[in-house]
Amino acid sequence: MPNTPHRGCFAVFLVFLGLLAVLLMLAVVGQVAGTTEGVALIRIEGPIYQSRDLLESIRRARESKRAKAVLVRIDSPGGAVGASEEIFRELVRTRAEKPVVVSMGNVAASGGYYVALAANEIYANAGSITGSIGVIATDLDLAELLQTLRIRPNVIKSGEHKDTGSPLRQMTEEERNLLQRLVYDLHRQFVREVVRSRHKTIEKALVRQPRAFDEILATSETKQREKAIELSAFESSKMAAELGIDEEIVDRVKVIADGRVFTGEQALALGLVDALGNLEDARRRATSLANLLEKAPLIDYSPKKTIVDALEKFMGQSKGLLFHELPTLH
Repeated sequence: MPNTPHRGCFAVFLVFLGLLAVLLMLAVVGQVAGTTEGVALIRIEGPIYQSRDLLESIRRARESKRAKAVLVRIDSPGGAVGASEEIFRELVRTRAEKPVVVSMGNVAASGGYYVALAANEIYANAGSITGSIGVIATDLDLAELLQTLRIRPNVIKSGEHKDTGSPLRQMTEEERNLLQRLVYDLHRQFVREVVRSRHKTIEKALVRQPRAFDEILATSETKQREKAIELSAFESSKMAAELGIDEEIVDRVKVIADGRVFTGEQALALGLVDALGNLEDARRRATSLANLLEKAPLIDYSPKKTIVDALEKFMGQSKGLLFHELPTLH
């Protein structure tokens, strides 16, 4: 048949046009998918010793036009006071602009629970471990070991209390009192945020299940008020006046805040969380609060893990075993 070479070239040209059309369609679909509104997912995993990367992730989620709500998945036992508070504050700022929902994984305790307080609503699994509302400071006393090894440290300091908590010598009673006051004040700040954020749900819990508080909390001798050191950390009346909240609620939180942990079911009965459910339940609630379709996608804004992050986490976990450890929400 004549002109066969031309027909062959024409066929190749048609194939090329077809491929070009497919690529253009994929590009358009990808662009549309890249602008679909959804829920920002931020994962907080492991001990909280630094906040830099998480703060950046939260900011990006807050400023994103695609992310209409933020879903925070917490699986953390807590960590440093400052880092936990910074993350909490950034989520509070975000909550002012778009809904924030927290989903608790295996554990969201102490500093992990502190962060969760920033959410509009908190979801926990029935078996999630949460609570541990309190502050701890640990210290090693190596004085006798150094004496056995015939090592005598020389310390030059600018003030009497500059080496408070040093493992090189025994702590004096005055220094112990100074650190106890420091821990008390940090504890007061933690309790204040719990009262500020959860007083309404705690009040409802008291009405809904008045016996639950006694049943859940009456499991420790520390509930004998003459022995409960956390009850002497601050006066309920002052905090109640500061926040404009019933003093009874402050008293209840003080009793809850003895450092113990709770299951998700217990936390719900106490008003510390809003509902029982898994990550998918929390995602659906976030889409509802943001007026999105139920199938709206999750957009992962979680910090990327690197080898440097792993090393920082290891150093953070091990520092308390080697040196004086500052108060932590653990």
